[in-house]
Amino acid sequence: MAERAGLPTDGKRELWKTSAKKKGQQGTFDYEAFESVLLFLRRIGGAQYLVLKPSIRVHDNAGVQAPAEIANPVKLAILGYQHNRDSIRR
Repeated sequence: MAERAGLPTDGKRELWKTSAKKKGQQGTFDYEAFESVLLFLRRIGGAQYLVLKPSIRVHDNAGVQAPAEIANPVKLAILGYQHNRDSIRR
């Protein structure tokens, strides 16, 4: 699926865009944040479903995935802001 879409993947369950949504710094760590999707197969009531969960992939400037203590606050800042912004509009 990743190859067909021309997207990078972790080879297990995550695909992400190649252009950074945001660049910044968390403490002393420079990062790039990419929109991503986590893929899961779930069986519900005898049928198989593909579940797509939007996420954010955080890398350092060399393209190495950031550790959770760096990535989680970045993800929360991006995804939390989007969620809250949509709630305000309603």
